[in-house]
Amino acid sequence: MTDFTNKLREIREKMWTTKPHEIEEMLDKQKVLKDSWGSCFFPTLYAWEESVAARNSLVVLRKTMLQNRDIDLNTVKQIVNNFLDLYVSYFRMTNLRETTELFREASNAVSGIATREALIELLEELVRYTGKLHYWIEPLMPWEQLIRAFDKATK
Repeated sequence: MTDFTNKLREIREKMWTTKPHEIEEMLDKQKVLKDSWGSCFFPTLYAWEESVAARNSLVVLRKTMLQNRDIDLNTVKQIVNNFLDLYVSYFRMTNLRETTELFREASNAVSGIATREALIELLEELVRYTGKLHYWIEPLMPWEQLIRAFDKATK
């Protein structure tokens, strides 16, 4: 296991019992990005959406590694690196500064991975991290009010 994977695991394990700092600050309009209406809604919605999308894509990457033992490690590393860089840009649109930095660090760590097993471990930790991240974001979304507003507007 790489140093970064260990770091990510420690962060993720803390998330089981402690809400991440970036989640605590997510709705503090004095500290975070706001949309053009002066609200934190869209950055929060993007965080909700991208945490789901990132996790789902990471699951597919990990599954591909597990099912294809003969896949070229360097090719997969390049794909994973490009994916992580893409999500750095996506998470930058949210108020998840720590997650953005973790994905940047993960992207940098990929080049130093020497084995298929180490890459699978990193992908597994990223899957678990994004899943737990979403767990903390989900309750921030006012789904009932959004559904009622949508229904009212589309009658």
